[in-house]
Amino acid sequence: MTARKSPTVVHESETQRQYVRVQIPARLRVQDTGGANVTHKVHDLSMGGCSFDPDGHTYRKGQHLGGAMHVSLEGIGITVPMKLVVIRVDADNCAAEFEELTPNATASLRQLISAYLSGEIVNADDVLHTVSRDNFTAPRKSKSTVRTAAGQSRALLGTALSLAVGLVALTYVASELYGLLFVTSSSVAVVEGAYYPVSMPREGTFRPLVAEGDSVEKGAPLATFETPMLEIVRNEALAANLSGERIEQLLENTVKGTVTSPCNCLVQRQLIGDGQFVGKGQPVFALIDQDDEPFVVARFGYKRLNDLKPGRAVSVSVAGRDHALDGEIVRVDRATGVASSDAILEVTVKTTQALPSTFINRPAEVSMMTPDFMPRLGDLKPRAITEAFAEEPQS
Repeated sequence: MTARKSPTVVHESETQRQYVRVQIPARLRVQDTGGANVTHKVHDLSMGGCSFDPDGHTYRKGQHLGGAMHVSLEGIGITVPMKLVVIRVDADNCAAEFEELTPNATASLRQLISAYLSGEIVNADDVLHTVSRDNFTAPRKSKSTVRTAAGQSRALLGTALSLAVGLVALTYVASELYGLLFVTSSSVAVVEGAYYPVSMPREGTFRPLVAEGDSVEKGAPLATFETPMLEIVRNEALAANLSGERIEQLLENTVKGTVTSPCNCLVQRQLIGDGQFVGKGQPVFALIDQDDEPFVVARFGYKRLNDLKPGRAVSVSVAGRDHALDGEIVRVDRATGVASSDAILEVTVKTTQALPSTFINRPAEVSMMTPDFMPRLGDLKPRAITEAFAEEPQS
């Protein structure tokens, strides 16, 4: 008994080859020149065509025929629709070549011819499986390809672009790791300086004489104010029990005064608008002392307590500057105005290059190189050995 091929076998693509002719009991049904359907006995059959008995019908060379091939093997009847072209005409034999065979028709004919040649028994499952599977695949691409100059340029450009993107990504990751492992930065920092609030000495109408950003000397006028006479002599007027006319006269009369600068300062902010009535003691200007250099106040967590020491070199970045400045820690305090559970340290930093007064209140960042993060040799000693050496009497 001949073993059947497994339906899971993958077949190669159909290619042109020398066809084998076989004599299979088959009938060819076509239309003759008169348009009638006639059936002819097939003499032999191949994948390229067939020859049949014209049986008295007239065909001419080059004539196109349309019909179907009916094959019967071991009780299995298969009808394959096809188109033919007559290539040779004899008295008792007519040869025709297949044209425009569908993939299913090609696979069915190959299955029947192969089974007939090998002596295998063809059943319905084999035929249905052959028709349903994909018997034709795309041709393999040649591995040896010659690139043009434009193709090589595109390939080099793509490689260079990928390399550049990889280097940028690697640099970014390296910088982030460096900052995480070796650099300590402040949580918040700001530029501060000697700050002088200027308030109104009396109630009155405010008239500024300077603008924000102006430099003023100590004792220079900053603004004028007008106060009604009644405000000055209020207590005396009440004690004297003045008449209404006299009170109106006092209201009409005003006393002018001047607000002066307490230092050689820079006008940072004007807190009251021109022409507004201001109460006594209300701030009207915020001044910055130009004789004192601004400094930076930064905040760190308590975990950096051992790293934050006076005299420690730091780097200061200030908003509005392209490059960082060198600085030095001059003072370390516990931050005020925060809960004790927050554990915040306030560090005062003096920059080696003096900051301009206009930088006061600008945000900043203080960073420093983290000290050696490897454990010290003293920390690696067992506690028992350290205590033993400490208790050993000295000779």
